[in-house]
Amino acid sequence: MQVREAKGSFDMQRKEVSRLLVEEEIHRHVRFGKTLDAKVLISFVGLTSDSRNVRLLLQSLCLQLANIYSLKTEISESLSELSSELCSLLGLVTEDRPLTLVLDGLDNLSEEHEADLSWLSNTLLPNVITVLSASTQSKCAHILQSQVKVTVLSLPALNHEDITSGLASRLESDFRQLTENQWSLLLQSCLSCPSPLYLNLAYAETRKWSSFTPKENLNIPTDPNKFFVSILVSLEREHGPCLVRRTALLISLSRSGVTEEELLVLLGRDDHVMREMAVLNNQTLPVSEYSPVPYAFVARLLHGLKGYVTEVESDGTWVLRWTHAEFTSVALQRYTLTEDSIKAVHADFADYFNGNVPNSQVFQPLAWIRKEKGRRCYEFNLRKLHCLPYHYIHSEQIVPLLTQCLFNYEFLLHKLWGLSIYHVEEDLKAAIIPDKELLDVKVLGQILCLSHSVLLKDPCQLASQLLGRLEQIISQDKPVTSGDPRRYSYLHDLLAQCKSSSLPVLVPSYTCLLPPGGLVHTHLSGHMSAVTALAHGRHYIISCSSDGMLNLWHLDEQTRPVRSLPRAHGSAVDWPADSLALCLDDSVLVLQMGHCLQVREVDSGKVLYVEKDSLDVPVVTTACNGRLLVVFYDGSHLVKVFDLVASCLLLRCVNLTLEFEAIHKDQSILLSHHSVKDFVLFAYRDGGEAAIFSAKGGVVPVTLKAQHPAASIQAVEISSQYLLLFCRYPYKRHSEIIHIELFSTASFQYLRSILGCSQDYISQVTIAGGGSHIVAFCPAPHSATTEIIIWNLETEDHKHIARFPGLLAHGVCSDLRYCVGFCLGERFLRMWNLGSRINDQTLTYNVHKAHSDGTAEIVTMHRYPRYVVCQSTRPGTVRIWNVARTRFKGHPVQVEHGLFSSSDIALVRDLKLYILSDRGTANFTDTPTSVYQTLLVYDLLKKSYIKKQTGLFIVPCPRQDYRLLEGEILLGLSETRDHLILWDLDSGYIKGRIKTSYKETVLSSMDRDSQIMSSKEKTGLVMPWDRRSETQTAKRRRQEREVKREKDEQQRLEKEKFNSIDQYLLSGDEQVVICSYFAHHLNVFSVVSEEHLHTLEDRWSLLSLRTAAITHTGGYLVVSNYKAVSMWDLDNGTLLSVFTPDSKIQTIAQHGPNNSTLLLGFSDMSTLISMTVSKQDAHTKSNTARGKDLFGESSSSEDEEDEVTNKN
Repeated sequence: MQVREAKGSFDMQRKEVSRLLVEEEIHRHVRFGKTLDAKVLISFVGLTSDSRNVRLLLQSLCLQLANIYSLKTEISESLSELSSELCSLLGLVTEDRPLTLVLDGLDNLSEEHEADLSWLSNTLLPNVITVLSASTQSKCAHILQSQVKVTVLSLPALNHEDITSGLASRLESDFRQLTENQWSLLLQSCLSCPSPLYLNLAYAETRKWSSFTPKENLNIPTDPNKFFVSILVSLEREHGPCLVRRTALLISLSRSGVTEEELLVLLGRDDHVMREMAVLNNQTLPVSEYSPVPYAFVARLLHGLKGYVTEVESDGTWVLRWTHAEFTSVALQRYTLTEDSIKAVHADFADYFNGNVPNSQVFQPLAWIRKEKGRRCYEFNLRKLHCLPYHYIHSEQIVPLLTQCLFNYEFLLHKLWGLSIYHVEEDLKAAIIPDKELLDVKVLGQILCLSHSVLLKDPCQLASQLLGRLEQIISQDKPVTSGDPRRYSYLHDLLAQCKSSSLPVLVPSYTCLLPPGGLVHTHLSGHMSAVTALAHGRHYIISCSSDGMLNLWHLDEQTRPVRSLPRAHGSAVDWPADSLALCLDDSVLVLQMGHCLQVREVDSGKVLYVEKDSLDVPVVTTACNGRLLVVFYDGSHLVKVFDLVASCLLLRCVNLTLEFEAIHKDQSILLSHHSVKDFVLFAYRDGGEAAIFSAKGGVVPVTLKAQHPAASIQAVEISSQYLLLFCRYPYKRHSEIIHIELFSTASFQYLRSILGCSQDYISQVTIAGGGSHIVAFCPAPHSATTEIIIWNLETEDHKHIARFPGLLAHGVCSDLRYCVGFCLGERFLRMWNLGSRINDQTLTYNVHKAHSDGTAEIVTMHRYPRYVVCQSTRPGTVRIWNVARTRFKGHPVQVEHGLFSSSDIALVRDLKLYILSDRGTANFTDTPTSVYQTLLVYDLLKKSYIKKQTGLFIVPCPRQDYRLLEGEILLGLSETRDHLILWDLDSGYIKGRIKTSYKETVLSSMDRDSQIMSSKEKTGLVMPWDRRSETQTAKRRRQEREVKREKDEQQRLEKEKFNSIDQYLLSGDEQVVICSYFAHHLNVFSVVSEEHLHTLEDRWSLLSLRTAAITHTGGYLVVSNYKAVSMWDLDNGTLLSVFTPDSKIQTIAQHGPNNSTLLLGFSDMSTLISMTVSKQDAHTKSNTARGKDLFGESSSSEDEEDEVTNKN
């Protein structure tokens, strides 16, 4: 049988020929483009829904530019940062590889960010050609012509030749012909309206003609708007006016388009449509609310709109929208008589997405959840997350917008999780009413700003961040009388929803994060890598990043760099500087990196002086208004002075001879950044004296001594009137205080001192406000936060202006309005307006303000489960907390001070304090051994000492290495830390020792997997091309090397088993103890039998118990690492929840019958924070509610309600 291939239809052949022609044209342009070095980047605004958003458009451009220039960097998401990053990326364009940037249809930008076009000024750079297009009558076109220096080229109308050739080619490609009358009418109509859109519409109309169509039936409207109206009129006659009207409005008023499902359901929402369809089709149709329209009717209408409606992808699905933006305006002009009719359509959209429909077929969840391989996978409903707030805003339904979107926890959680925090911020900005600013919206915006970095990385921490910042504020928001309204209308419900989250989250019981209302910083973006150095000059601020880029910033409201400095000329390299200095009226730049120094011109990049590999680290400052460069060398007495006016001529090179010597070898020099005449003030860190160096004379004319021998100088600075020494003095007990000692710049005599407070930890100081104020940056490593504090030199007023999470690496502030700094690892600068809070008296601090100490240890009471005892970071202070009573959140029920000193060891068990004191030396051994000889027992209930026992011989260990067991048994470490010791506190002697035996080794599951994969990893040491050419001899030698390396690795692991104990973890029932050795193994012991049970090994990572807590039964493990607390389900091996605080967590503990409550102690606050795992429809019975109140706590209705809830 012979089978012949069937030929395609005529239409199929025509489409195939057209496709081949288009492909050949594309390939021709691609081949031509490859011969050019120029790069072309084209973006069609409005082609997709994301391209209509300014922020997402810039993000796409930055990603493509980074790909073009092979730059591996992380692209930001905020509009301001993207605007600066676009400028930085365009700065990479060189003359030999220019760039052409084409942005078509800028008038299609949506209203997010108010279609901001200020970023377009960044594209006006050398070697970058920017081509922009917009409709002539659009608002965008007028903005471009007024704000940006552009050359305006109006697209000319189609001429006779263009129209004739265009129509002829289309007729030819479609294998069609027109009669003479038809051709004449078509040509005259196109000549009367010579636009490409009209030509397309007119030609599409001729497809309905035949050669025998009567002349009177040949009618072509005169402009595109009338053309589209005529199309709508013809569709109304065929399908009914109500159906066409409703469909056109749904497509026109939708956000970036409407899906077919939305179209079917929302058409059924209109009673007029349903009744019309029933009449026209002579059948009974369901007229109940939200009954979907039969698809056949809509399919016929969409077929009639073919060519005018297109299908595009948006929000992960396909939507229908008009092919031209003009069709939207025509449809709205024809079918919307009032603004209320437009709002009604938006309201129908909002009801649909919110699920306010009686029809069960309409299902709009926030996310669809499915299980894959035992894990829950979320498919977010992006249509609802995007469209619900959009239609609420456009229908002016402000209350539903607030209750269903902005203050709906589940909606916020899914939008943060499925999209980004920036989408939520855009909704908040759109919800602001100019005439009436809602306080709840303002506070929520501040919280998102404070939690920005955390929620950007882990949106699931939303509940923890909200409760951790607002719990105290909301609990205190109570009306004075029954008729008064509460201050916050929506935040109360939002926090209540956080406690019943659909995800397991850690819920703090009290405010433990920075609350809203503080001074908020502004991001200054412009670097593509981490900032390493910062300096201010007379008019500008300069910053450097790790890639060597130098950005110049002007001291004004501008949030992007003025320009990037040119690369260094000659053989000099661009250094990622550790410090910078602007000199000689901001015309000379000094860079220091390690032991290297470089001086260059700012404008040209010409290098004036280079010093490499000096023995000591150079530390620079200036004198004589920036004309002289003074270089000290850390760790030596060498000083060099350069004349910058004379092209960095060396004037002096002296070795200073001083009466006082440096205490430290590294970072010992303290220099003033300002000078008076040629005088520079310097000192040695932690010393008691400072000196003035004369840059012109090269001598030290005057030495300044602190007012007390106990002074420790932390910083020095010079203003126009004063020489300032920042001295640290001991203050009260276990505390310190800062004194600012002022000396006259004229006579060098001591004038007076200004006191700080015990909260100040000064790292860097600067002079601001023309010499009237001192600004100090105080990063506190123990709490992982930074404070900006200020002194008024005349009034001696002292304020703590701002506090934020993170450690500030460097800061500058010559003007109180523009205080700028950066944290390590960040690619942006932070700017604060200190002048806005300078007169706020609530920020004033003094020496009498109580010092806020932290929590060093949390101890739960087994016999009294509702009480927790916390030891303070201040020695001798103990606080008792009632964690069962809601009204005592944030307030201890009892505080004891001065019970023990810093040299004693205090242990707590069952509301008794066991104090080991009287540390002495035992001489009955061969070598004298330090021991504790006295035990004091203090009863916290009776508030008195109940026992004193002497003659003990307990080996001293760090506080965390002691455990007090049942029966007054003390568990600790030996003097060599190689085994555990059990002491009997009644007799004071050793009861037993727990040592290792290594009889059994059990590999962890991770290690077993690693052994199975070891052969695969070995093969990865040799490249495939080397393996193919490898000889047998080489293969044997390689295998021998691998065996030897394996043996060496095994021997190293065996040697680790003789390490000293790093720390140990005791189970809740005090039966099992686990020891870590700063090695790849853990040892497990039995406390009862004093036996070594087994060893857990993991050869691929160090096993540590530094910050960990295990439940009584071992079901859950809580780990605090890298500033975050994570809770793990050990039975299933899954991560339950993560909480990231602002400051450092000092200690953690678990509480309750099932250890369901997590207790946190922070390094910078004394308040005990309890966190529970919050989950939807889950109620945990609390054991802390049982028992009696022992410290005289009075009950309240709030406590009773809480206890009833726990019982139920």
